[in-house]
Amino acid sequence: MEKNHDLNAGHHRLNDIWQRLDAICRKLWDEDSPAAIGLQALVEEFKGEVHRMEQLVTSYQKTLREQKQTIEKSIQDQFS
Repeated sequence: MEKNHDLNAGHHRLNDIWQRLDAICRKLWDEDSPAAIGLQALVEEFKGEVHRMEQLVTSYQKTLREQKQTIEKSIQDQFS
């Protein structure tokens, strides 16, 4: 349970960072700053990486749950 809390807290921090980056990017676009182009590209790359990492973590969590169930069933079968 604590691990899920840690993952949720990490996800929340990433969302906070994403929102702050997005706000800075919008401000630069509003100011018609040339820096907006580079920052927008970086923000989009960051967004893609975060999405890939979230998918990877979800996949690992699923695999670990399945392994745990398999081990629990194996132990249960040994003592039945």
